[in-house]
Amino acid sequence: MVRSGSGAGNQVAAAPGTQLPDTRGSQIRQQLETNLQTQVPLDPDQLNVTGDNLSFDAEQQVGIAEGNARIQLSDGTTITGDKLLFYQREKRLRSEGPFLLEQASSQGGERQIKGRNLDFDITSRSAQFESSLVILPGEEPGTKIFVRSEETTALLGDQIFFENATITTSPEPPVTHYVKGDRVEVFPDDKLLVYNARVFGGGALDEQGDIGGGTQIGYFPLFVYSLQDHQWILPGQSEEEGIFVKSSWAYRFDQYNFGGLRLDLIERKGLGIGFTHDYIVPIQDSENYGRAQFYLVTERDENRMSSRFRVDHFFDFYAANILGNYGSLRGQLNVDLDNTYRPAGGRNDASNFRLNSTFRADLSSTTLNFSRTGSPTRGTYNLPLTVSHDQRYDGVPWLSSNMRIDYNQRLSARGAQDFSDTRLTVGTRFRPPGWGGDYQVNYRAYSSSNGDQESRKNFEFIFNPTNFTLSRDISFTSNLTLTQNQSPDAEATGLNFFNKYEARSSLRFADFQPFEWIKVAPGSVEYYQALYSTPDQESTLTLGPRVSIEPSEWANLDMRFQRVFQGNNSVPFQSVSSNPRDTHRINANLSFFTPRSTIPNVPPGYVAFEDDLPGELPIALTFPDDTAADLDEIANRTEEELQADVKNLFRFDTSTGFDYVSDRWDLVNATFTWNTTPNLFDVRLSTSYDPNEGDLNPIQLTYTGRSTTTFERGLRSGLDFYEPGVSYSVRAVYDPEEGDLSSYGVDLDATIGNRWQNHWGLRLGVDQEGLQEITIRRDLRDFEVRLTYDPSAELLRLEGFLVAFPSRPVGLTQERGDFLFSSPSSIGSGELLP
Repeated sequence: MVRSGSGAGNQVAAAPGTQLPDTRGSQIRQQLETNLQTQVPLDPDQLNVTGDNLSFDAEQQVGIAEGNARIQLSDGTTITGDKLLFYQREKRLRSEGPFLLEQASSQGGERQIKGRNLDFDITSRSAQFESSLVILPGEEPGTKIFVRSEETTALLGDQIFFENATITTSPEPPVTHYVKGDRVEVFPDDKLLVYNARVFGGGALDEQGDIGGGTQIGYFPLFVYSLQDHQWILPGQSEEEGIFVKSSWAYRFDQYNFGGLRLDLIERKGLGIGFTHDYIVPIQDSENYGRAQFYLVTERDENRMSSRFRVDHFFDFYAANILGNYGSLRGQLNVDLDNTYRPAGGRNDASNFRLNSTFRADLSSTTLNFSRTGSPTRGTYNLPLTVSHDQRYDGVPWLSSNMRIDYNQRLSARGAQDFSDTRLTVGTRFRPPGWGGDYQVNYRAYSSSNGDQESRKNFEFIFNPTNFTLSRDISFTSNLTLTQNQSPDAEATGLNFFNKYEARSSLRFADFQPFEWIKVAPGSVEYYQALYSTPDQESTLTLGPRVSIEPSEWANLDMRFQRVFQGNNSVPFQSVSSNPRDTHRINANLSFFTPRSTIPNVPPGYVAFEDDLPGELPIALTFPDDTAADLDEIANRTEEELQADVKNLFRFDTSTGFDYVSDRWDLVNATFTWNTTPNLFDVRLSTSYDPNEGDLNPIQLTYTGRSTTTFERGLRSGLDFYEPGVSYSVRAVYDPEEGDLSSYGVDLDATIGNRWQNHWGLRLGVDQEGLQEITIRRDLRDFEVRLTYDPSAELLRLEGFLVAFPSRPVGLTQERGDFLFSSPSSIGSGELLP
């Protein structure tokens, strides 16, 4: 929470004689959470949906693409998967199962996000998904950073958050190194913040593609991997390049032009030189800025010389005038050129060009997306072009129309067949007063050099009658759709054309509470019927009631039931259990928890915040009419009376379900947590039980704690002073079948000294195999040294860290440079020591 001000017209100041602690730990955290880069806004209506099987639920306003499904947004972002759903009313995209999201990066190349079960809100650009693998272009040309995690939240183009993530630049064998972090925050095209980072040398991939093993060679409370900083020195070694020293040296011409000069010495490649230049073009009533990059490397191992040039320019004209229409014109321009020269002759070029722009006027919006990409490896060149226009009409507020043209041309330099296709979509929507509802008409045309063999709805008419209210708690909605569909004939060359008339109706019930502690949500009864269709006709009936019971402020029970009947016109409600779309299940969740008050207990004359630390005093409020006695009373408040209280919080959650179709129970999951607010310790105990097999799965226990919250590394990095102390964690997994602990471990981290920029640190790590790590750390303002001993590998490592910009906060510049020295042989063998 931002602490700047207590209200309009009030002055906030510390009372004389009142010693208030530094609260920048909270402020630093807030800056990391809100430091987002402004992007070109996304028009949620500009979508291009393709797939082997396309359908649209007009009642729910849901578009479904199955089989090679692909959705392209107006900014060039593409999402592919086995099954994608677009909720038009909510402007939301979802995937059932795996998906791949590709997005252009201003650093070059494309940003890729792979995972399962995507839930993407287009308007806010926020997404959640599981089992994620995010691939980011690194600062160095050609470098890619791979981040893998089970839980991920993203604000696309702004931030991506991971829990318990693994980061590496070598995802395939041999794995040279990787980093594990409790929490990772990605600022695309800027940097990665890794909290409680453990750096490992070496490693191996398991069958699922996860990285493990290797030797831990370092620990960083806050590790920052820069994606664009202009000043750094990076020594290292790799199998491809040998020993290298790479560097970037910052320069600044004026407030509009600054950057970094690249100078690299690479054992196998030779000399690499280049620059990264950031610029701002000061044009009135606009924002114009960008980055130009150039890099040249001799590549003596290949007897050639390679270069890369890239320009990324962003523009936003607030008062543009196009054909007499005033509005805003914004977008971006990207140019990417790769060249390889050989002294003996021969040259390979790869050139990419992309222009994305949107012009918004009072009654219209027009988007242009044009690009040209070339791949010398595949010998193909693509030229896609998209133009879309939305129009409203002055004096006719109930009428709107849209048009979209997609053109794509593919040329081959290796004799393969060239290809081009064009798509046209024209639609109108009107809701004239007194006509009883909403009308939509859409027409789609397609032309291809290989013939028209695409599955789609050529013509579509949708009528949504005005909702009918039966009573205050019951409403009725309906929908009528006429479509002309075409699909390739599976048995013969050509197309199948058929017409389809569909009706949908929904009877919706409002929630009601028979008792204060019971809430019943009947939901709705959904019915669908194909009135006429050239292929087979079908019908479905869907029920989904829900009951929530909250007998007190410390417990709740949530039960949900869902049933879908499917059939055809001859046997209307025949349930076909073999159909995977049939759903018949019940789910229940039971939780007990400590009530949590959202209002802090603060004495009069002070203001406090929910994220205050223990020992952090509320802010004293003073006003111009305060008397000397008032100020003395505020100053004499005791610390014990004002400091934040530590509260214990308990929570127990359990959930299960039963699938009537497969006649199987879901796992019974149970989790118990005990923690404090503010965060001093956290205890978690979790397990699951399989009622079908009668098996109890392993029981997992984790316990983490710290002596003070200022010892939490995520907050401590912004404080000049903090309370010295210790943090510790205990983890154990008990296997009921074996009757013993399958794994366990203890970690201890302690500091001596109360200045963040001048203190000693000690870290110990122990697991079932014995002592795993001993680290002694000495932190100064501009320099940090770590001496680490790894008993399992009998390896001694000396690590150093140099800050290139001492004037900036030390906790935010830990990516600036480092050095590393390892003992040449194992200490235990006695060869290093006499």
